[in-house]
Amino acid sequence: MKKLFLLLIMMGIAALPVFAQGHGHGQGGGHHGMWPDSLETVTVTGTAIVDSNFFMPMYYLDVDNDDVADYMLSFGPYWYQPSSGAQRPANGEQVTILGALQGFENNFNVIIVYEINGLEWREPIEGGMHGWDGDHFWGDTHDDTTVTGVLLVDSTYFYYHYFLDTDNDQYPDFKLNLGPPWYIDQNKDLLPGNNENITVTGALHDEMMMDIPSLMVFEINGTEWRNPTGPPPWSGNWLFRGGSDTGYVFSPTDSLDWMAHPPGSMMGMMMGGGFFPDSVYCQFEEIHPENLPGFPDSTIFAGYYMNMYDPSGQSMMSGGGMMGGANGMRFNQPTTFHFHYEDDQLTQMNLSENQLHLKYWDDSSSQWREVNNYSLDRENNEILFQNDEMFNYYAIFGDVTLTDVMLDNPTTAPENFTLHQNYPNPFNPETTIKFNIPEQNFVQLSIYNLLGQKIRTLVAQNLISGSHEVKWDGKDEFSNPVPSGIYFAQLQVNNRKQTVKLNLIK
Repeated sequence: MKKLFLLLIMMGIAALPVFAQGHGHGQGGGHHGMWPDSLETVTVTGTAIVDSNFFMPMYYLDVDNDDVADYMLSFGPYWYQPSSGAQRPANGEQVTILGALQGFENNFNVIIVYEINGLEWREPIEGGMHGWDGDHFWGDTHDDTTVTGVLLVDSTYFYYHYFLDTDNDQYPDFKLNLGPPWYIDQNKDLLPGNNENITVTGALHDEMMMDIPSLMVFEINGTEWRNPTGPPPWSGNWLFRGGSDTGYVFSPTDSLDWMAHPPGSMMGMMMGGGFFPDSVYCQFEEIHPENLPGFPDSTIFAGYYMNMYDPSGQSMMSGGGMMGGANGMRFNQPTTFHFHYEDDQLTQMNLSENQLHLKYWDDSSSQWREVNNYSLDRENNEILFQNDEMFNYYAIFGDVTLTDVMLDNPTTAPENFTLHQNYPNPFNPETTIKFNIPEQNFVQLSIYNLLGQKIRTLVAQNLISGSHEVKWDGKDEFSNPVPSGIYFAQLQVNNRKQTVKLNLIK
């Protein structure tokens, strides 16, 4: 009986009304209740009635002093405690409740409590809308944690929240980040029901909820829930053709990277014929510059990938007659694009912020083209623009900041002191570097990366005058292959230096 009442309480705060609403994972009710903004907000004052006959107390409110309950109060799961210091009422206590009428069940109007006696109990919004995609990180940068316990489901919100009790005290020890509701629905067969045992492997978030650590779930009972490396599979958002609100899509790794599609964007025909489907899934991710198309460019320090998928999961931006000539998709209304970058990105690639350029990849001509009419806020590291066409790839280009390696003036050297351009260039896996020296001397030929760091010494010895050549196999001093990118070969004899740029492509 104790477990039965715990199960009923955990499916919501009120046992019978919750079952009547069809809440509960695995009960046929899905993961959805009612939107908070669809409910009527009320303020009522009365005497609290606490029924302690159940495993956990049930709370009611008598507003007309007839000693009969008029409302049932939903405070959420028994273990929830707000940071405001608000407390559940004692039996007979006079209280004022601000909340939303959830419905009439079991002869009582149920009020979802937002405030009690002027103190916040919980926000009058759907908390799940802001929890499943918060605190993003790359999975391979965190140590995995495996924990076992009892699954606790909070169905108070429109989208359910999931917790784990690992010490059998019937209170949550971890909040489980399982992804958005649609991802949970697609994989619900892997998720045990409320109050069932579960073993979870994942990575701990820095974000805390009610002083409970949050666990990004990678495996459930030994079965993969999501790939632990790279961005999560839910990096995007559904956009609806008939939607009356602006649809926002955020990058999973930076909430300041976003796009906004206004109402009516997807009405009517697409480019080349055909109509937009009733719903489109839009993906938006910040990606490493090495993953961008085209020839490696040392001045690209931030890259972005976007795509549109129809309800069946097929990309709408590759093939077919719905795209523009540059592999773009056109909309009826301009989409707003907002890109954010960090100063560290510029520093790591030895680039300056003097002149930044935002470009898109033109697939038809296989080249980067300038985006028109964008605004640049260097103080806040933001780029903003509007366009009725969206492309798969965007990139931010910076200016090269010359290091000491690159500042040497070759014109001061004698004519027969020459470092020739390597060949082939670009190269993979090796290239040949030729040079001339006018007289016998100690010669150094070294390879540097974009940060001006020496990664390999090819020559460090006395050589006779004349022409010489040496091969570089694209490896560092420790015989480790270096990544694709721009490198510099520097020839030094006494105080004379010359430098050429090398392009390694893999």
